[in-house]
Amino acid sequence: MKPEEANSISQCDADTYAAKAAEAAFILLAQTEMQKIMNRKGLRYRDLARRMGVTEARVSQMFGDTATNLTIKTVARVFHQLGETAYLTTLEDFERQLADARGTQAEDAHRWTVIGLESDNFQMAGDVALGDAPIVADVSASHLSFERWLRAKATQPRRTAAAAA
Repeated sequence: MKPEEANSISQCDADTYAAKAAEAAFILLAQTEMQKIMNRKGLRYRDLARRMGVTEARVSQMFGDTATNLTIKTVARVFHQLGETAYLTTLEDFERQLADARGTQAEDAHRWTVIGLESDNFQMAGDVALGDAPIVADVSASHLSFERWLRAKATQPRRTAAAAA
């Protein structure tokens, strides 16, 4: 984030701040999903750059902290070049699908947007615990849950192609 942007955010009203935080969280989520696919497929920025017909610097920019102009069109193009299909839904629909799969009742009180991968069955990684995530509108509390998940993920041993075979 640029210093002048940080100053303008710190001096804005609560609604503007919440909107900026939602944008940043969504971009981070898209970047994280794209990076996970690249890691799983053993790809580097230069590989994605070749597939997309752009420079490695442009790909690096898409994954950087200043990727504030990362568009849905660009995200869809990246997913396509990685051989995946982006799947966009709201948290409400996600919770409903998850509840249906578990045979339980979903809470309809929260509307957030999430991004994931399309597959035949709606699945979630076994190491993601939804129960840990606070169901609140406080972006900072949600961010802390994400940080806890990242720390937990970092402590797991990395799987390599040789180890998975």
